[in-house]
Amino acid sequence: MLLKNSNVDIFINTTAGFTWAYNTQIFLNEYFPDYNPGLWLAMCSIFGGSFGVIFGGILSDRVVKWLGIPSRLWILSAATVFLVIFECEYGAMVFVCWYA
Repeated sequence: MLLKNSNVDIFINTTAGFTWAYNTQIFLNEYFPDYNPGLWLAMCSIFGGSFGVIFGGILSDRVVKWLGIPSRLWILSAATVFLVIFECEYGAMVFVCWYA
């Protein structure tokens, strides 16, 4: 249940995040003691970010050739709106994020 500007929603969301993180660490320590999740998260950030910068630059340059310089703003706006959905927990809390 999503409540508008509710402290209960914030509490539930934060508690779920802490519980997931805590239980994940216990699981990894128990069943995969040599697994380093920090290394994988760092590599995903580095390679994913590099790919995004390169791909975004190429896409932006190609669109600017067709539509002109103002289209760069439209690309940034569209990318931002698209990514907000994923930043708000993959769309699960998208309605709370808009007015929270």
